[in-house]
Amino acid sequence: MDYQVTVRYGRTHVRYHTMDVSGDDFRDALEAVAESLPDEIAKEADLLEMRPASDPEDREYLEGDPYDS
Repeated sequence: MDYQVTVRYGRTHVRYHTMDVSGDDFRDALEAVAESLPDEIAKEADLLEMRPASDPEDREYLEGDPYDS
């Protein structure tokens, strides 16, 4: 399964690092994050969000112009 990851880091100026990882399950993907996270970010990270990556082909879009009345 593919996941999108956002890591918040920075002690004085908060910044965000995003990455895509894959794994057989959540645990495998989390291990992939731990292995690939740069050391300078890992030292200052304080929050991680990981969610299944959305597939643009699976998204539903509105028909027509939503502003057309």
